[in-house]
Amino acid sequence: MRVSYATLALGLLGLTGLFSSPAGAQEETRNPLDEIAPPAGPDGAAPEESLGLAATPPAPAGVTPRQTAEEIDRNFDKALDNYDDIIGSEKTAAVRNLEDRIAQNEKLLEKNQTELGRYRGAVRQIKIEYTRQLLNLKTSFRGGRIDEKTYEKKAKQLADEYVFKVKEVEKDIGFYKTESDATAARINTMQAEARFQRVAAGKDRAASKKKDEPNALESLVMELGAAHQLHLQDVWDEGDCRFCRVR
Repeated sequence: MRVSYATLALGLLGLTGLFSSPAGAQEETRNPLDEIAPPAGPDGAAPEESLGLAATPPAPAGVTPRQTAEEIDRNFDKALDNYDDIIGSEKTAAVRNLEDRIAQNEKLLEKNQTELGRYRGAVRQIKIEYTRQLLNLKTSFRGGRIDEKTYEKKAKQLADEYVFKVKEVEKDIGFYKTESDATAARINTMQAEARFQRVAAGKDRAASKKKDEPNALESLVMELGAAHQLHLQDVWDEGDCRFCRVR
């Protein structure tokens, strides 16, 4: 007797049903992570406690993790502000110290320049005085009131006195000029340091942020750069096809 393929297939399905699980029973699903998860401790303890790990303490009641993070940020910012205040106070103290030293050196410079001017004036007075005496001596000689020998002797005396006095005064001039130059150099150095300290302390921060107005050449370069950028862009105007593409 010939058996059709359909009959054979139905028979196989019937045998399969005999060995299948009862109706309504579902196979238990397993999570692949369960195989690597640590076992629970005794009395249902959490896996962390069974491994000796401290569990994460819960946040205080009514405080969210976001609020906790914001509080940490505020405390950190406050600490930074305090640090900046301390550093700023030290820099400000350095500026005050420099300003005091500058003021003292400016007074010293004024004193040295006053003395320098006084001794330079003394040299001019010496020249005027001995020039007057020499003219009087020449007048006496030309008028015949003194002879040539007396004239030469007195003229030499006047010349020696003049040279000696001028040299003595010029020593003082050299001293006060050297002191004035050194004091002025110190003032310039301290003023430069004070400007640096002011910038570091933030006193000139606003001024340093202010941008200078561009000059004519810089303005032209900026305009040419903007025109070049526009030249490279595609401009689309649906209302007029003449401007569909501008290169």
